[in-house]
Amino acid sequence: MIKESTLRTSCTCLGDLGKDHSQSIEVLKKVLALAENIGKAYEDAPFLLKRNYLNIFFKKLVIKNGRIARFELTDELNPLIKSGSVLVEKILLRD
Repeated sequence: MIKESTLRTSCTCLGDLGKDHSQSIEVLKKVLALAENIGKAYEDAPFLLKRNYLNIFFKKLVIKNGRIARFELTDELNPLIKSGSVLVEKILLRD
């Protein structure tokens, strides 16, 4: 015999299947696009989203004459840099 609690759980799970997940799917698509080519995703993003992208990587950006003069990376990037998963080049930064 099936327990009443098992039936309730099954009904709840079935109800979840009918939910509209389109918003979650759109967010997932944006995350995947970002992971696939962050440069292109940044380029195509509106201004506020660009700021959010920058906050993923930088704690601080100092801009002088329209160019990046100095930067401070987020703490989350340090282990990735140390492991070699992420490369950071400062070559393009000029005084």
